[in-house]
Amino acid sequence: MSKDDFFIGWADTPKVDRRFFFGAGLGLMAGTAATAGGIAALQHPMGPGDWNMGELREWRGIATAEPYAMLRTTDLDGTPRTALLGCQGKCGVSAKIGALAGKPVVVQGSLIQRGPHSMIAVIDGLDWIREDKSGNVGAIPLHTTERDMEVS
Repeated sequence: MSKDDFFIGWADTPKVDRRFFFGAGLGLMAGTAATAGGIAALQHPMGPGDWNMGELREWRGIATAEPYAMLRTTDLDGTPRTALLGCQGKCGVSAKIGALAGKPVVVQGSLIQRGPHSMIAVIDGLDWIREDKSGNVGAIPLHTTERDMEVS
């Protein structure tokens, strides 16, 4: 072993070590890329979803801010439904529910739906939620069917 083969932190790295680290770095990057590609190829498709951003509607229900913003309502057949509330950007939906949490409200936004899962993308601004003085949280459709879309 010559004095050039011994690593000292303040001295130049020996050529043999530079070649090893360069090869190891390239190998790690190639291995990481191959692993990521393999994992991505094994993922199942999420399935069809629907979001018509231009169709703003109103929903009646009970607003909940914790653990995350939700609107609890009932579907046309009387089954309870829950839709998450969100917005484009970071508008703080949970914070804007505020004192309306647990009360009957009317929420305005567009429906995002995939299978049985629903989310309402509320409009930006302060007027997307208001207290529902009627207190009617009865049959409000959250689940849109093909027939509903034909009638609309």
